[in-house]
Amino acid sequence: MSAALLVTAAALLGAEEVPAQEPTPAPAATPAPPVAEPLPDWSVGAGVGFTVVSTFASASVGPSSSLSAPRSDAPTASLVLERRVARRTWLLMLLRGGYSENASAPENDPGSMASLVVRNSTQSVLAALGARQSLLGDRAPVDVSAIAILSFGYQRVVRDTTLTQPVPLGEPMVTSTRGVANLGTVALGLGVAAERMLIENLALRLTLGLVKVSYSEGREVSPFFGAGTVTDNARRVSFISAGLVLEPGLELRFYF
Repeated sequence: MSAALLVTAAALLGAEEVPAQEPTPAPAATPAPPVAEPLPDWSVGAGVGFTVVSTFASASVGPSSSLSAPRSDAPTASLVLERRVARRTWLLMLLRGGYSENASAPENDPGSMASLVVRNSTQSVLAALGARQSLLGDRAPVDVSAIAILSFGYQRVVRDTTLTQPVPLGEPMVTSTRGVANLGTVALGLGVAAERMLIENLALRLTLGLVKVSYSEGREVSPFFGAGTVTDNARRVSFISAGLVLEPGLELRFYF
């Protein structure tokens, strides 16, 4: 009995102690990549524009007329809707209208007592389709883009002329005439735009038209003086205009 106890004790003393194993820590979770916010696909804007410089070279296809010469100096109001078709490419639809009126009194001959007053008014409206291509990356503080538009418009030009001639021992003789031109116009324009975000989804855009080519055709009624009477002379007019322009505009835009 004692011998068995001695053998068991010797076996226990000779056995190697096995260290306890620590639990393996779980691998750290990999953070999920940030989800990019979706880019807006639509934008709508409204603004105003006008012409600073218009260096047109005009060629008459039919009867020429100073009355129906294109008037591009009128201030305009516009409404623009854009749709994204690629990351940096937008299609645009534009509506624009304008009205201008001015009066002038040409200098008469020093020996003449007559006075002449000419009043001109121009009304225009157009619809356009086009494209805008962003030239810089999304992180640029100012988005610079190129714009091309094809427009279809209507223009009405009215010229009222009043000639006052003194009559000895009587009331002055006043002769009033009116010339009217109604024109349809097709035009292709190229320009640039610079845009900066003001707050989320709201941006301010500066546009600048640089090149324009247009074809106008319509009907003109102008006064004809002959044999002491004034009659209306109606005719068809058509002309092509092309050249460099400087047409700035300012728009406030909302993206959604």
